[in-house]
Amino acid sequence: MEPEPTGPAVLSAPAGVHPQQPIQPPPQVPPAATNGHYNFPQLTTQNGNVVKSLVRCDMCKKNNTRCDRTLPGCGTCVFARNPCVYTPIPPHAHKGVTRCVTCKRENIRCDRTLPACDQCVDSGIECQYISGRKRGRKNPPPGTEAGQSAPISTVSVRSDDLDASGEDDPETEEKTILTPSTSRTPYPPAPQPKPSAPVPAKTPQPAPVTSGRYSSHYRDAPTGHTTAPPKVRGVAHNTVTGLKRHNYTYIPSSVPRPVIPGAHIHPWMNPAFVALPEVIIAGLAHIPSVELPDRITFTESLNRFLGHVIEEQRSTVCLGQEEYADTADCLAENRLHDLPESVREWVQFHHVMSGSDRAGLLLIPREDHFQRSPKLLERLRLIYQCHVDGQTGTAMYRALPPMDLEGLDWLSVFQRLPVKEQIYDILAYAHRGHGSTTLMLMEVQRLGFAGISWPMAQLFCDVCPLCNMQTVTKFRNVSYSVT
Repeated sequence: MEPEPTGPAVLSAPAGVHPQQPIQPPPQVPPAATNGHYNFPQLTTQNGNVVKSLVRCDMCKKNNTRCDRTLPGCGTCVFARNPCVYTPIPPHAHKGVTRCVTCKRENIRCDRTLPACDQCVDSGIECQYISGRKRGRKNPPPGTEAGQSAPISTVSVRSDDLDASGEDDPETEEKTILTPSTSRTPYPPAPQPKPSAPVPAKTPQPAPVTSGRYSSHYRDAPTGHTTAPPKVRGVAHNTVTGLKRHNYTYIPSSVPRPVIPGAHIHPWMNPAFVALPEVIIAGLAHIPSVELPDRITFTESLNRFLGHVIEEQRSTVCLGQEEYADTADCLAENRLHDLPESVREWVQFHHVMSGSDRAGLLLIPREDHFQRSPKLLERLRLIYQCHVDGQTGTAMYRALPPMDLEGLDWLSVFQRLPVKEQIYDILAYAHRGHGSTTLMLMEVQRLGFAGISWPMAQLFCDVCPLCNMQTVTKFRNVSYSVT
């Protein structure tokens, strides 16, 4: 018996054939981690866990395929022999950035875009941010993203000017103002060298507060209205009744203030002007807001309509807050010479009167009583004014000299001229049944309002979502019946 060979195996050739060289087995290679159908080295931690990426690779994102996210290459790319590249997710541009001062005070949505949010850009006001760090939280290190997102300057700011905290203490406190960078990039800017001497930052001034829920005009509107400086009105004494008009401040705004839409319509309110009748306010509270057009959408359509009106009639077709207040003050104080010539002629021709000594209200006699004597109309106006101002129980109302009113009622003689912002509320109440424009104008006439024309009612119906849906449905039914 010959000993068995211990070396490499030798394959013997058949008889008559020259023997070949011995065939060596393949060299032993340490096993590698497998992924798919091909072997390649994977990145592992000290504990032996496979390192995976947080996102899919670019090729899997492009083809919308599943990715196992293994590093340095996923199984799908290795199987298809494609280059596997991972692109990290960029840092969130708004991470750690709270709402700006203006949006926080107005309680509106802020897109938190640097250097200025869209709300402040549209309003044309300065946009400033305050760091949202809470008490007890440590300051971020200067090398982190939070510390590099924007240069920080600490100034003394009155807390009641920036954020209504409800505290009565007028003392100032240290707040950190984030001065945004000049570019709107989602990535944090490069750190800037510190100046040799710190420059004191300017104390931010609060933006003008708009009276009511919406402003009067748009910026760059086709109506030609421009943003005027704040006009503060003082106490005015009426020469007839001796009452004092309330102090109020009119500050126009460039754009209407958007509000969070509610389930029902909220009427426009301003203490400088007489509110709408209670029947309209109570009726709007029960109308779903989704069934009627949006206030801003209707205002935009109304502004486009007013932009095509001739200049001489534009100031009297639809009175904004400022024009309405000026006219009411001049009528209450008997200062018609201070009005523009076109407005003065319009007031004298239509017999426009002041209906309140407490706030702005303009009255126009109805067509049936337009030719009444001025003395009778003035007496009825005083009765109307006492009812509006709540003076019916005072000695002044009882001291009015007796006069034959010819059986006329003070409420049925005059019509009210609404402010531009009140037109939406009046049309919304008149359109609560989604009737035609004729029915809307009849309802407006019954409510006792003047100055609302057929184009305004037609504009409201054109942007009404429910009316548009019914129109499309009727058109489809007609087309089906024809075919």
